[in-house]
Amino acid sequence: MDAFIFAMIGIFVILIGIAGYAGGFKSAGFAMAFLGLAGFLVTAMAYYSGYVSYSSALKQATSASQISMYQHNLSLNNFNGMLGLLFFGVMIVFGIAMYYLGWKEDKKIKNIGDN
Repeated sequence: MDAFIFAMIGIFVILIGIAGYAGGFKSAGFAMAFLGLAGFLVTAMAYYSGYVSYSSALKQATSASQISMYQHNLSLNNFNGMLGLLFFGVMIVFGIAMYYLGWKEDKKIKNIGDN
């Protein structure tokens, strides 16, 4: 799951950069918030499915090595899932802040043009 999260982050950063280059803060902020929301939802689904599968496998494990392996996988899934959710949550907040800054800047430019 961690390689999947890093691949998504790389693709999202490229898309946010393209949006920022094309349209400034406002469009980059919108892209960041939108992609952050998409990443958050996909990471939440991957985290939940991993949690369910490792929990059920842990209940069915019989030997000590199986139990320790599934416990390790479950803790790794929890760590990666929480890290991904935290990252994409921060991405949403920064995206909204960037959109707000771009909106304020556009409003300021419009006011200067009216005078």
